[in-house]
Amino acid sequence: MFDVRCFSLSLTALLFVLVTSCSKEKPTNPEVKTTNATSVISTNPAAVNGPRPLQFPKDEGVHSLTDYPFEWWYLNSQFTDVAGKKYSFVFSTFSTGRHLVSLYDKSGDSARAKDYYESVKADENKLDLTSITGDWKQTAEPFAYNFKYDYEGVTVELKLKATKKPFLPGENGFVAMGEKGTSYYYALTDLTLIGTLKNGSNQPPVQIIGSAWMDHQWGKWDWINDFHQWKWYSVKLDNGVDLMLFNLYKNKKLLNSHCGYIDAKNNQVHNLPCELVTKQFFTDERGGKWQKEVDLEFSSLPNTKLTLISEKDEQFIEPFVLWEGSMKVTGSFKGTSVKGTAFGELNRPD
Repeated sequence: MFDVRCFSLSLTALLFVLVTSCSKEKPTNPEVKTTNATSVISTNPAAVNGPRPLQFPKDEGVHSLTDYPFEWWYLNSQFTDVAGKKYSFVFSTFSTGRHLVSLYDKSGDSARAKDYYESVKADENKLDLTSITGDWKQTAEPFAYNFKYDYEGVTVELKLKATKKPFLPGENGFVAMGEKGTSYYYALTDLTLIGTLKNGSNQPPVQIIGSAWMDHQWGKWDWINDFHQWKWYSVKLDNGVDLMLFNLYKNKKLLNSHCGYIDAKNNQVHNLPCELVTKQFFTDERGGKWQKEVDLEFSSLPNTKLTLISEKDEQFIEPFVLWEGSMKVTGSFKGTSVKGTAFGELNRPD
């Protein structure tokens, strides 16, 4: 097991906090279009030797902090309890010990979030994460997991199982991170979810059922010099298509755009040109403008356009710095009307 002691934060972890807490950019106007950028990584010095193939289950475990200073395991989920109440839940843990958690009670229109550090033990050969507030462990079955989170009155216990093979952004799971950085990256875009939720210290646990999306990313980059801002969306459509858009920016210039999807039959499409069009903003208490409604437009997919709308404006994990929100999706995919759910992650206002 690999033991990470977060109470003596590494310089890289400190840089992450500093960068994500930087001052706001000037607000932009509605109807903002973002032109697609390349996802090619061959010009990155760190990628001269090219990527290696991902190996499972070994690459589900932790990697060397020296070689890969940044690594996290991330889960977003949508589920319903036996009474019909709907929720979204986000959990992310970093190899440095940072934990980001958010629970949104859609029926009660209330959201709670936590951002904290604690020691994490992680296995080098499989997904096996343990900390004081919970654990996330791989079962004997490939891409199936037992998950538990228990902290300050919220207890979530889940059984997760992937219905699709790993989605590999960039075709091989190796992507550019700004000007010089690179990252390995895979996603399990469609996990079945059953379990229990306890929302409040005095509340009994209730049965829940739903679906989830998991990301695992590790790499090496410079939060200050390689890029300043990112916009990330995971989209799950009712036709079985799961789509991801991951844009990285520096000084408001789009440097990398990683876009692709996996369909119900496990067919994957990568390096997909996608234009991100902001249709509506909401303004936080400090005057920062955040995307509330966006369109995803695809020049290479005929009759395809998706509209993503936030279900609640105030879904911050780190107030005014990191927004991680559930969204509703409508639109068309190759000429057929679709609906779905999505999550957006934005690290600073426009």
